Amino acid sequence: PMDMPSDTEIQTFIVSTFRSVWALELVQILRNSPTRQFSRSELIETLRASDSVVHQGARSLMAAGMVVVDDEGIRMHDLDKRSGDLLD
Repeated sequence: PMDMPSDTEIQTFIVSTFRSVWALELVQILRNSPTRQFSRSELIETLRASDSVVHQGARSLMAAGMVVVDDEGIRMHDLDKRSGDLLD
């Protein structure tokens, strides 16, 4: 279809959004439960990662507008169609 992201758009999106494999893993977990709020401790346990890794991944995804981080935890941000297409 014509409105599918191009390979260049996808590559640019990946390089600019996912600074590490951990960030990619984090967004996959969040994307699988888009309405769920995860605590940092849940994500640390699920990813088997350090607090620092989860914090850095969440910060990079928050800067990209993909997640919401607050005192309650971390959850997926409501993505526009284009951003959702890039993740699919």
